[in-house]
Amino acid sequence: MPLSPGLVRRIEDVIEEGFATEQNMRGWRPLQESLWHPKTVAFTQKMPEDLKKAESWIGPVYEWESMHTAGIVNKQRAAQLTNAYLIIECFKKIYPDSYESDARYRKACYILQSNIDEICYSIPFFFGSGMSPERRKMVKTGSGMMEAIGAYHLIWPVSVAYGCPMISDAQREWLAGRIDVISVHYGLGQAIVVRKIFQKNMINGNLMGM
Repeated sequence: MPLSPGLVRRIEDVIEEGFATEQNMRGWRPLQESLWHPKTVAFTQKMPEDLKKAESWIGPVYEWESMHTAGIVNKQRAAQLTNAYLIIECFKKIYPDSYESDARYRKACYILQSNIDEICYSIPFFFGSGMSPERRKMVKTGSGMMEAIGAYHLIWPVSVAYGCPMISDAQREWLAGRIDVISVHYGLGQAIVVRKIFQKNMINGNLMGM
């Protein structure tokens, strides 16, 4: 059933507001001090053979000055990719036959995927494995407490990233493995619940009834 011109205009307004929101969120971090920006301490060059058990995804491994700072950054990235996902769904709703040819749609896809990748690059740090030797000397790793706090910080951003239908099967499988670690190893069972919510409402296209 064709959409009315009025509804198309309203959804276009949502798209415009979504991009304005993305610009505001993206412009926030560069204004902050350097401690809000990670440094690369390692690089994973090959696709992991066992995706469910691999500690890192393909690409850089990030380290921050503070786990709480990293948690804030990741939550913002989760907000950015959710916002991008809503923009993408708006395009599919009003331009079902031509949305892929719209440069704005492709921009939203890039925003979504880049934020998912950035979250993936951060995950080893929260589990304690993605730390430089110098950093390991400064914090108590291996006791379980720090890693459990890190796992808690990851529940929301990792579940949101897992729920995005545009990511590759390999990346989704790797994220599912990280969620399993959060749930089983650290006893944070709500991670599985949150994952199922996003699987139902994002992967299956039920978000907001769109």
